[in-house]
This record gives sequence, structure tokens and C-alpha cells, in this order.
Amino acid sequence: MRLLLPTALAFLGPLVALNAPPVAPQALAAPNYTQNVAPLLRTRCVGCHRTDGSAPFSLSSYGQAKRWSTMNLQVVGSRRMPPWKPSEQGVFHGENRLSEEEIGLLKAWDKAGSPEGPSGAVSLAVAAPAALPAGAADKLLQPARPYVVAGGAEEEYRYFVLRNPYSETKWLRGIDLKPGNPRVVHHITAFLDSSDCAARMAAANTDGQAGYSAKHGGRFRPSSVLGFWAPGMENRPMPEGTAMELPPKTNIVVQVHYVSTGKAETDRWSLGLRLADGPPKRAMTTGMIERVKLDIPAGTAAYEAIKEETLPADVTLWALMPHAHGLARRMAAEAILPDGKRRPLVSIADWDPAWQSMYWFKDAVHLPKGTHIRFAVTYDNSDANLRNPNSPPRDTHWGEGSHDEMMLLAFLFTRD
Repeated sequence: MRLLLPTALAFLGPLVALNAPPVAPQALAAPNYTQNVAPLLRTRCVGCHRTDGSAPFSLSSYGQAKRWSTMNLQVVGSRRMPPWKPSEQGVFHGENRLSEEEIGLLKAWDKAGSPEGPSGAVSLAVAAPAALPAGAADKLLQPARPYVVAGGAEEEYRYFVLRNPYSETKWLRGIDLKPGNPRVVHHITAFLDSSDCAARMAAANTDGQAGYSAKHGGRFRPSSVLGFWAPGMENRPMPEGTAMELPPKTNIVVQVHYVSTGKAETDRWSLGLRLADGPPKRAMTTGMIERVKLDIPAGTAAYEAIKEETLPADVTLWALMPHAHGLARRMAAEAILPDGKRRPLVSIADWDPAWQSMYWFKDAVHLPKGTHIRFAVTYDNSDANLRNPNSPPRDTHWGEGSHDEMMLLAFLFTRD
């Protein structure tokens, strides 16, 4: 099991889904937007549903919320939104799940004709976020100029190589990884490369833009993973007493998965480094369990793949992130302790690759040496799977492209 040297496919980092504590609806016979609905939307929805967000429409004003009110009821009533996937309740930080009372509030508002309420009682506008909040990062890294995403390309993995700005070892308490144009960015992963291979690949590129395009790992083997961004996520600082090492003489490689909107677009992502005061009590490390042998026959509605690994040391598990593509339907990870007891870690009954996330445990999980981590994923490669990227279905194997499949459980841990 690889605990110290993940591959380029370990999509993880110090992240959290964008959500906040639930807003208790006020007990009014006819709730209004200003006093009741706006605080709920801002807490649960506007992180993505804003003008510069990754969602297809904005909910950051009264007019927008009223326009989409009836449709919003359909998606929240069926629990499609907010997109919180783990079946466990009360286990992870930032659980973005509407209560029955909150859904009832939206129903009552829609039934009452979506009244606005007293104007000016609450600040309703949601300002477009800057590349980074003022003073948030110790160092901000960006491409020298925006990257042009071709209008006809289905998808592209682009690798941007940046020099480490520090000549001595630094420790990171967090990162701020963000897209410039969420409409064309599926996800972003930041790696460290001590081999200089990615820099040589970028130097050999001849298409006139920064970085280089490649699939299947970018043709370099990362020495570490710094972080990850996907729609609905925000970066989360490391737990107190932990930090991640940033060694000198390493390149920072930012992999961006671009998708097309049908026209030429530009994107200028940003990576902010937040430094710790010094070496931590415990070094945060990335690890992963991955199965690269996947042979999912066309037409198979329930193909189960299982991967198990054994922990070679006592560890504390702080966060984990499962990853797969469109054929995956269900997944579950559990720890089988040396005494045979089973400790569930995460289970998802309706996987959607558009809403993957890093899940941080409220109570860190201590696992002794010899614990087996079991990760199981069920795939549906039939016509009945509406997320099947291939029509008609075809035999599908491992690969980074959206028409391929993956099986990966990434996690953050410290050695005890």
C-alpha cells in the first residue's frame, strides 16, 4: 500500500464542500425571501449558484430565486440538491443536507407566491469572489496569462508547471486552489514534482500556450499532492498541530481538467499557499487505494470491483475522498480492524462524478497497524445508466478520460 508516494491520479488535498451550519427557518405563516429564504440559499446554494459559479443559473438575487422557485422545490424534494452524497449523518464536517423543516420553508414560500418581504433587512447580493480574499495566502501563484480552451475539444488535461517560490523547506497549513472560469473547469489537482519531468514536458510543448496536454498521469510521477478543487468545494485548513511539507527544489504542477462549452473560452486559475509557523507536531501525508485493472463488460448492470490494502503502521485518518467516473453507482469504504471488528468509513448510494468531494471526519479515526481498508464500487455499464458516457455501452477499462473508468480512494493521514 502506498502511503508516502501517491501517483498523479491521487486527487486530493485540504478541502471541504462549500456549506455552513443549517439556518433554522423562522416560524412564519407566510415566509418571505428577505428574512427566511435568502439566508437559507446563501448557506446552502449560492456557493455554486452565482454569476461566476459552476451551476447553470444564479440564485443570488430575489428575482432569480423567485424565477427558479418551483424547479428548486423539485430538486430539493428529491434530495438531488444540495449535492451531499455520503449516507452517514453527523460523521463529516460541513454536512450540506437540507432538513425537512428547511424543505418545508421553501414549499411554503413557493405556495405563498414567493413574496420578497421587507427590503434592505438582509444584504442579498453575493459579490463575485476575488482570486483570493485579501491577506488569505502567503504566496499567490497563477499562469502568466489566461489559457485558451478550444471550443471544439470534448475534454483536455492540461499541466501547468510552476517553480517552487521557496528555497528552503516550508510547511503548509492550507492552500487556496480556484478556477478562473468554472464553466470550463471540471476539476483541478496540484502536485509536487521533484524529478523535473513535468518541466521538461512543458519546455518541449510547441502549441504556443503555457504547460502541456497529456492523459494518464501527465507522464511524470508526483512526489506529493498539494490539493484539489471541484465544484461545490472550498479549501479547508489543516487540523491544529498538522501541516503538509513543501520541500525546496521541487516544481509545483497544476493539472486542470477542461471541458468544452462549444466555444473558445479562457481560464486563469490561482493557487494560494498558506504557510504554517514552523514544523508541525504531526506531518500530514497523502495516501490512496487504487485499482487499475478494470474490465467492465458492456451491458452489465451491476459489476462489483473490490480493492483491499493493509495499513503498515498505526495511523490517524483525517479525511478521505472516493473517486470514480460515470459508470459508478454505489461505493463504500470500511476499516476491518485486526480483531475483526468493522468500522464503516464512507458509503455513497448514488454516486455522481459531478459532485465528488473530500470528506473530513468530525472525529479523526485512529486505525492500528494491520487494519485492512476495504473499498468496493458497483458499476452500471447498461443503457439504463443515464450517466453512462458511451451510447451504446462499450467494454470499459481504466483510464483518466470521462469515457473510461477509475476506482480510487484517496485520504489524508498522520502516523501515530
